[in-house]
Amino acid sequence: MHTDNTHSRLFLALPIPEAIGSELSSFTDAYLPSHTRRIAPADYHITLHFLADVDKKMQNTLEAAITAERWRCINEIRLHGTDSFPHILYASVASNAELQSLHDRLGTCLRAIGLAPEQRAYTPHITLARAKQIGEAEHQQWLDAGKQLPALFWQPSHFCLYKSHLSHKGSTYKILQQWPLTHG
Repeated sequence: MHTDNTHSRLFLALPIPEAIGSELSSFTDAYLPSHTRRIAPADYHITLHFLADVDKKMQNTLEAAITAERWRCINEIRLHGTDSFPHILYASVASNAELQSLHDRLGTCLRAIGLAPEQRAYTPHITLARAKQIGEAEHQQWLDAGKQLPALFWQPSHFCLYKSHLSHKGSTYKILQQWPLTHG
């Protein structure tokens, strides 16, 4: 990781509407284990691609390449329960061909300009909290809590390029650019 001011930690993501963030925050207040570090609702998002450290010239190339394309709308994002990764508790996003298509097209765009997308399978989700460790019993309790997650869905209008700033308190995010999702 570069520590100078010439590189930024960037990612592409769908922002979460304020009303959905509020619902998720109420859910986490009721169900998250006390030792977890909650993510602020304003920082909720669905990552499309994590880009890591990108220099300003490549950032400009990326922005131009994305701007040159038309990006199709996603008719609906629907949350579907909860799950976890080793240090993350999250709300799951239901399988969605339009979301997968946006992810894939952005991956093609990244490769065309020389950025390598992550190779792991795409698992769309909204990170709600982080923890040093999530035990098996805790994981099962979180899965069970997911059955109480209210039916949350929306139609995203745009996706964004975010800059991530790491600190001892966790990450904070700033939107650098956004692109509309359009019909047709």
